[in-house]
Amino acid sequence: MQSAPISRKLRIAIVARRVPLPMYTGINLVIHHLAARLSADNEVLMLVTDDDAPRDARSLPFSVRACGKSGYGDEGAAVAPGATYSSRLSGYYGVPDSRKSWLEREVVDFNPDVVLGFGYDLAAYLGGLIGRWPVVFDPIDSEVLYLWRRLRSGRLQLATVKHLVMSVALARGVISRCDSLVTVSDEDTGNLRFITGLQKTYTVPNGVDCDFFRPDPARAPVAGRIIFTGSMGWPPNAQAVEWFLELCWNRILQVRPDASLVIVGKGMNDAQRAAFARHRNVQALGFVDDIREHVLAAEVAIAPMISGSGIKNKVLESWAMARAVVATALAARGLQATPGEHLLVAEGHVEFANSVILLLDNPSLRDRIGSAGRELASADYSWASMTDRMTRILAGAVRS
Repeated sequence: MQSAPISRKLRIAIVARRVPLPMYTGINLVIHHLAARLSADNEVLMLVTDDDAPRDARSLPFSVRACGKSGYGDEGAAVAPGATYSSRLSGYYGVPDSRKSWLEREVVDFNPDVVLGFGYDLAAYLGGLIGRWPVVFDPIDSEVLYLWRRLRSGRLQLATVKHLVMSVALARGVISRCDSLVTVSDEDTGNLRFITGLQKTYTVPNGVDCDFFRPDPARAPVAGRIIFTGSMGWPPNAQAVEWFLELCWNRILQVRPDASLVIVGKGMNDAQRAAFARHRNVQALGFVDDIREHVLAAEVAIAPMISGSGIKNKVLESWAMARAVVATALAARGLQATPGEHLLVAEGHVEFANSVILLLDNPSLRDRIGSAGRELASADYSWASMTDRMTRILAGAVRS
C-alpha cells in the first residue's frame, strides 16, 4: 500500500537524458505530463544529461538545467581493458564520467528531497546518487522484457543478445539499489522485480489527455478507413505494420475492397514508406503535425503488436477519441480493459483481419466499443490520476 502524501511540498529532482520535447514519443509524453503536474504542487527541477535545453523549454512549467550535447570534456564511451563493472556499464550506455560529475554537482546544489529518474538507460547515471538521496526510478517499461520478446520473435541477432545481457547487468548492478521502481504495466514491473529483487515496485500506467484527444461528433469518419499510429523508428511498430500488411490486409480487401489504411508516425524512412505504399489502398504518411484529424477520420484503429512491452499510447489515444480498437493480446496487456466491451482482442492474422472487418461492417458495435473505450480512458487513465499515484510513491521514498 502506498503511503499518503506528506503535508509539505517536495523538492523533486527529475533526471532524464533528453528534454521531453517534442511530445511525439511515449517517454516524452510520460515525462512531460508527470513533471508538469508534479510541479503544480511541488518544487521541480529537471536535470537533462545528454541534451541542450531548447528555446521552447522555457514554456515548460518547471525549471530545466541541461548539461548540453557537447558535455564537459566527454571522453566518449570507450571501455579500457580491466575497467570496473560500473565503468563497463557506463561505457556501454554512453555515460562519460564528466556528465555523471555534472549531474552529481547539480543534485548537490538543488538538494532535493527525492530524485526521480526516467528511461531505462538513464540508470547508468544513477550510481553516484543512490544512497545519498532517495531515488525512485521509472524506466517506463522493462528493456529486458522487450529484448527477450524480440529474440523470441525470431530476430536472433548478436547485437540484441549483447544488449539483453547488458540490460540485465544494469538492472542487477544499479536499478536493484534504487529505493523504488516504477513501470507502466504490472508485467514490466514483475519482470524487473524478479531480476532486481526490489520489493518497493509499483505500476503507474501511461495516461492520456482526454481534453486534447476527444471525439468530434461533427466529423464523420471515412467509410472503411483504418488507422495505425506509432513511431516507425521503434522496431515493434514497424514489425506490427509489416505483419498486418503481409498477413491481414489482402483478406480485409477481399471482403471490403473500399477499405483503406493510413499509417502515421515519425521516423518513417524512405524504404519503409515505399514498402508500405506498395500495398493497395495504403497511405504511408509518416510524421504529421497533429494525429487527431487522422484518427478521427478512421472508423477503426489497430494495434497489431507482435513484439515490445509497456502500455500502448496508440490504444489510449484512440480510446480517448472514441475510436474502436482491434489489438493483439500483446498490445492489450497491462490495460484494465474487457475484451469485447472496450476493444476487440485478436490472436493470429485470420482472427485479427476478421475482427477489423466485423467493426467496419457494424457501425453500432463500432460506436459502442468506441464509447466504452472513451469512458474507460476518462475514468482510469487520466494524467491527474497517474500523477497522484506517483506523488504517493515519491512521498513514500522520502519517508523511508
